Amino acid sequence: YSNVEYGDIISFTTTVAVPAAPTNLKATVVSPNEIDLTWTASPGQVGYTIYEATSGTEWETQINAPSYQATGLQANRTYSFYVKAYFNYQQGASAASNTVTATTLTPVTGVTLNKTATTITVGGTETLTATVNPAGYPAGVTWSSSDISIATVDSNGNVTGIKGGQATITAI
Repeated sequence: YSNVEYGDIISFTTTVAVPAAPTNLKATVVSPNEIDLTWTASPGQVGYTIYEATSGTEWETQINAPSYQATGLQANRTYSFYVKAYFNYQQGASAASNTVTATTLTPVTGVTLNKTATTITVGGTETLTATVNPAGYPAGVTWSSSDISIATVDSNGNVTGIKGGQATITAI
């Protein structure tokens, strides 16, 4: 049953609900080729779209979690990102999150040790120090011994003599 008669004009106003913008976007530089992004989730969202802010290029669509690993990046280059949330990808997205800017690392050019050779007695210890180039590179080194029956090395570069012989200690 309707009270509308022929010739009556009916108007409707529709609104499209969009989620709140993601907040607290943060960038963590992981390597010369990766920046990890994290943000606070938007309530009720279905997914997120990541944008590279400098070009406005859509980086990845329909990410379901409030994090993303931007990989395949160029070394020693500055990138800016922002994120939008959506309920339904076809209906529209939220406003943009804050924009974050991060510069990928310069690749490691070398690792030098404080000693090129040393003698350690059985049961004796010595600490080696590794310097990563370029200076200030945040990643640590991984230590190894060519023969752990002769000399061991821990994650801090502490070398212990186990028995007589020769072993090569490497930091990479």
